[in-house]
Amino acid sequence: MEPLKSGCAATIPGRDWRNDAGRRRGSCPAPTRCGKTERIGRSLEPVVEIDLPKESDLPTESDLPTESDLPTESDLPTNEVSYLASTIVALLPLAAVNMLMPLWLIIEVQLLSGEHGIRKAVGFVTGMTSVRLLQGALFALLAGGASSEVTTQETHWLVSGALSVLGLLLVIAGIRMLLGEPDPDAAPPRWSRMVDSVTVPKAAGLGAGLVAVNTKAWIFTLSALGIIVEGELTRPAQIGAYLGFILVAQAVLIGLIVACALMPARAQRWISALSTWLQTNNRALSIGVALLFGCLFLFKGVSDLLN
Repeated sequence: MEPLKSGCAATIPGRDWRNDAGRRRGSCPAPTRCGKTERIGRSLEPVVEIDLPKESDLPTESDLPTESDLPTESDLPTNEVSYLASTIVALLPLAAVNMLMPLWLIIEVQLLSGEHGIRKAVGFVTGMTSVRLLQGALFALLAGGASSEVTTQETHWLVSGALSVLGLLLVIAGIRMLLGEPDPDAAPPRWSRMVDSVTVPKAAGLGAGLVAVNTKAWIFTLSALGIIVEGELTRPAQIGAYLGFILVAQAVLIGLIVACALMPARAQRWISALSTWLQTNNRALSIGVALLFGCLFLFKGVSDLLN
């Protein structure tokens, strides 16, 4: 094969590009064989200019966001419904153990079995409710005055400590009753005779006194209030949660009153059967409630303190 000549016209035999009428001056129809054409083609490519930012336009360290500019946890949107639901779930065990206190059930049954039983029972529940409302108001007053000094972590420790103490007291009471000691919360024998002849105002005073002087009742209420405060709810939600706690804690007592008012004859048979069952199984019920909820509260309180 002959070597290629330097001229473009001699690159392809049999074709005289100089005599071609369609030949354009300064162009070459054989770009693959002509280095000149390649150079010309490259020289005709468009030039793209890139505007680089000046050094003065670049962000400096002072322009970057600082840690104080970032949103904190309090600035983020909260879900009030989820907070309220978690608070109610945490309150249910405390309300349940209040609802199943044998002493209050026995007194209520005795009141309903006597003359003017419904009015006496209403007075008894009203006295209990009044003291619990006063406890809530007192706690809100004290918590409002110390809100700027007590942090969320300190509230968490107080609630966990109260649950631990309550659980320990219940477990100790349950073990002591298992070993044959009397129930510390059992009503004295003279109370049965006094309840039969009590008036409506005295029934209200009896209910208020049971809640006011009972150490466990105070711990129940303070633990419930601490859980509500720890839930970071709004003030209306806190009030609603506490009222719900009181309602559930006294649900059985209120239910018995409503049943006697709506179905007197049938409710009296239920009251009589319940009274017999409580007298027979009072000790077993007290032991079961003390050990079950005592272990639950003790575990919850200690685990929260450790975490």
